[in-house]
Amino acid sequence: MSGLVEFDSGTFDAQAAILLHLGRYAPLVLVVHSRGKSLHGWFHVEGLPEPKVDRLFRYAVTLGADTSHWPRCQLTRMPDGMRDTGQRQTVFFFSPPPAYA
Repeated sequence: MSGLVEFDSGTFDAQAAILLHLGRYAPLVLVVHSRGKSLHGWFHVEGLPEPKVDRLFRYAVTLGADTSHWPRCQLTRMPDGMRDTGQRQTVFFFSPPPAYA
């Protein structure tokens, strides 16, 4: 299971710094540039208790994250996907979680 954090404001450097900071609480596994104004960070939250995941996202919101990605059914940008403008949504960072046996 992964959790997504997205920012609608701040520079890319500021957004990246916040994503790296949040990676102290759950492993940051992927960062995608939306080709708009935001970076989307995926966190590996599988196996974490739901209250801990909720705290992570509540904390992210206090740092400027958008709440629209809290619902599990929320559509999001596809890594290396194509926007309707033809712009590719570039993967800036990828560090997959370890495989499980």
